[in-house]
Amino acid sequence: MFSNQKKENKSHSIISKATLWYTVFISMIFLAMFVASFAISDTWSGHIARSELEHETMELSTDIDDFEAFEDGIYFAIYNKDKKLEKGTLPRGFDSNAPFTPDKISKYRSSEYRFYYFDVYNSEEQKWVRGIRIISRLSKELRLFLLSLLIFAPISITIMTIGGKRILNRGLLPIKDVTRMAEDIAESRNYTKRVNPSYKHSYIETARLTNVFNSMISSIQVNFEKEKQFNQNVSHELRTPLSVVLAESEFGENYADNLEEAKDSFASIHRQAKLMASMTEQILEISKTQQLEWSNMENFSLSDVVSEYCKTNERKWEELAVTFEIKIESKISIKGHKILLIRMIDNLINNALKFTESKIWITLEYSFDKAMLKVADDGIGISQDHLGNIWDRFYQVDDSRNKSQNKGIGLGLSFVKDIADLHRARLEVVSKEGKGSVFSVIFPINAD
Repeated sequence: MFSNQKKENKSHSIISKATLWYTVFISMIFLAMFVASFAISDTWSGHIARSELEHETMELSTDIDDFEAFEDGIYFAIYNKDKKLEKGTLPRGFDSNAPFTPDKISKYRSSEYRFYYFDVYNSEEQKWVRGIRIISRLSKELRLFLLSLLIFAPISITIMTIGGKRILNRGLLPIKDVTRMAEDIAESRNYTKRVNPSYKHSYIETARLTNVFNSMISSIQVNFEKEKQFNQNVSHELRTPLSVVLAESEFGENYADNLEEAKDSFASIHRQAKLMASMTEQILEISKTQQLEWSNMENFSLSDVVSEYCKTNERKWEELAVTFEIKIESKISIKGHKILLIRMIDNLINNALKFTESKIWITLEYSFDKAMLKVADDGIGISQDHLGNIWDRFYQVDDSRNKSQNKGIGLGLSFVKDIADLHRARLEVVSKEGKGSVFSVIFPINAD
């Protein structure tokens, strides 16, 4: 598959296209220079030819005795007052009876040549002096210049093309390395590999590309390791209740002597099945949060959501030996997902219920243009050594704290963190052993 990709990339590579367009561009510049040089030189040489023709003819008209039929590319002829040719040499193709236009450069065209001619009348001698010059499309200097241009243009284009291609190859070297590294990672699934960021002739853009790519791979590696660890933890956590289920099933089927022993086995199976169902449900919920995007969130009143949650659970809380103190500021709105936020609140409160002694505080308030949701308890607290790990999946501070019905699976707070991250919220925990804990979720208000 990758060999086909390499062939396709080679046939449509940036370097090939850039080199082609670069060569075409340079060639067009040389062509434009050629055309412009031709036009400018032709115009300039024509101007010089006319000036010289006028000057030499005027000079001869003042000294007819010093007559020469041809000098410096100009043909001279003497006509009488009746405009009849007396002496001189006319170039081939020029009509001796061409109309006279005194003191003015005129043009004449035959089947073969074009001519400039200039007429001056000497009133003293009663003679016409005519100077004639063949219009050459290319002067000697121009021909030499254009010949040089034609010779050196291909050489210059070739040198510039090779140089430009080398510059492109050097500049795009990081892209090639990124491509090769991406292919290697895709084939080997080894996320520890990185592109070397230090290039001797690197550019800002390619250096940035390299850094972004390495950063992306680092993020993928972290997530990969997390998912790998998560899967291992799931397998480990499921293995225990499954073993219990199998053992109790076998005991109930083969070894139970009476109904009471069978009921005990069934009760144990039920507890373990309930634990696995809870774990499965939370894993599915965690998976759902990873599929949601911030752009799909809606604006709603967080005050109403928290108030409705507390009102719904009020009767259930009254049956507990726990006092709830609730303080909710009104008109606090955020952007988010209502159902997930309810799950977050529920997990925080359930966590507080596991470890509280007698009282739980639920607070929602403004704090420096932020919405702050707090759930506090007067329980046994969390040591500083464990605070940094409480958000990790399957992490439990101390199994001794979770007895009987308070037994957890270590996914509740992890789910809280996932929901907080989805809502671009910040989590804070303040806890003292023997004094209780305060969990705070700080939401941005009007975040884009």
